[in-house]
Amino acid sequence: MGAPQLEVFSLPDTLCRWAWSRKLNPNYKKVKEESKAWLESFHAFPPKAQNAFNRCDFNLLASLAYPDASAEHLRTGCDLMNLFFVFDEYTDVCDAVEARKLADIVMDALRNPDLPRPQNESIVGEITRQFWLLARKTSVKSAQEVFIETFDTYTTSVVEQAEDRVTHHIRDVESYLKVRRDTIGAKPSFALLHLGSDLPEGFLLNPLVECISTLTIDLLIIGNDICSYNVEQARGDDAHNMVTIVMNSILVRRNV
Repeated sequence: MGAPQLEVFSLPDTLCRWAWSRKLNPNYKKVKEESKAWLESFHAFPPKAQNAFNRCDFNLLASLAYPDASAEHLRTGCDLMNLFFVFDEYTDVCDAVEARKLADIVMDALRNPDLPRPQNESIVGEITRQFWLLARKTSVKSAQEVFIETFDTYTTSVVEQAEDRVTHHIRDVESYLKVRRDTIGAKPSFALLHLGSDLPEGFLLNPLVECISTLTIDLLIIGNDICSYNVEQARGDDAHNMVTIVMNSILVRRNV
């Protein structure tokens, strides 16, 4: 008998035919240093972890995502990307109960940025409070409301992810996309695109706008999950990843 054949899944280069050139916000270097110094002032991570965090350069991500934003709005974008990472890192190592506590802290800080945070609270609360205190100075009321609503949805979805992780639950493609469209954080990121603009009432609920938003989010999910799959599977935390979901779905269908 021959050795069992190894099954190989090929991950595509999703950007090989991408037609658009990337554009970097001209304020990148200046705003990066401001946001970087701001985040480091909280000492949210040990020095070694903070150094690894800095090499990821989430400020570059923001500067590519918001290439035409003013320096003030780019600062909001950079601070948001850094907040995302802190919240994700903290919730990645806790169960659903603790993730819910962190989510509640974050949302309370967003809704009450003028109030001091309680002593001995997770530092993510003060990071969120300062982020929003600065962001709302240069944003219109309607954009603030959309951001808070979508960020609430995001934090709730991260709690769902924590529950899945603890119970070792692997979703099917449809249910995975339902929660992943929120855990990826794209919706509050989109809200920053109109910080200074009062959009017509109902604009974001237009079916065409919703469709474009969903398709864009799905592209982000596919690209993100493919790029992060190897490191996630290496540390045994790949259940919330499209690659794992698809491979598992194929195996389930074959075994039925």
